[in-house]
Amino acid sequence: EASPPPAIRKRLSGGQTRTSQLWNLMVAFDEEMPMPWDAAAVEGHRSIAWVAVNSSKPDRARVPQCFMVFSSREWADWKQWGKREVERDLLDEFLAFLEKILGQRPPKPSFVLSGRWGNNTEVVLNGEKPSGEFPMRALGHFDGQGPVVWDGLERMGATGDWTRGFSVSDAYSAGYELAEGLLSDAREVGA
Repeated sequence: EASPPPAIRKRLSGGQTRTSQLWNLMVAFDEEMPMPWDAAAVEGHRSIAWVAVNSSKPDRARVPQCFMVFSSREWADWKQWGKREVERDLLDEFLAFLEKILGQRPPKPSFVLSGRWGNNTEVVLNGEKPSGEFPMRALGHFDGQGPVVWDGLERMGATGDWTRGFSVSDAYSAGYELAEGLLSDAREVGA
């Protein structure tokens, strides 16, 4: 089994990076409902943090109308959920949510599938904590230099949004910073 070299293991174990898991639920309906938005950050709901109408994306079929639902962390942490329980209980919560939004009971779903979303960063390597629920926390960007995890002797590094922030742009910046560190090290070795 592969493992990181000691210098990287020490750097990672000395860091504060921590992730949590959420549940996601994919739901489809065979008829289109008149949604007032394409996506919604749901504040104050016990179980739902985010809903996206995947069918509203460009060049997608409107029917079946497909949704992606993310649970709140509180709900995901509430108990040890089984996949079928999520598909039953989170679906019930989502259908009630849709009924409140639409003013009528939504049709019966034609497709339901749950999954674990295990990449919910709670604390990044530099100790920063997010504000808000996923995915809204991913809208920001850390403006400083993030920690670079690089072992020049082994020529191995590790990077991701978890080193510096919570967004795709943070993941990009982290990769760029690691590349700069690698090139700097290569220049020193070559000099």
